[in-house]
Amino acid sequence: MNGYKKTLIGSITSLILGTSCCWLASLGVGLGSITSLVVIGHFIKEIQFILFALAIILAGISFYNYWNNRKKSL
Repeated sequence: MNGYKKTLIGSITSLILGTSCCWLASLGVGLGSITSLVVIGHFIKEIQFILFALAIILAGISFYNYWNNRKKSL
């Protein structure tokens, strides 16, 4: 029974090492992407107030243009 366990562990190890050329590159790209998302998120967190103010200003301009064009079409 002990030889069976060693063979199973060896088979799993060879499967992981044999396919590492495929999944190891994807893992590296994935971790790099996650890191860049964290950096972008931290930058957005710093300018969050500016983005919020800009969104309110643009929403106000949109409502103003909507009401002016609505009155003209009637």
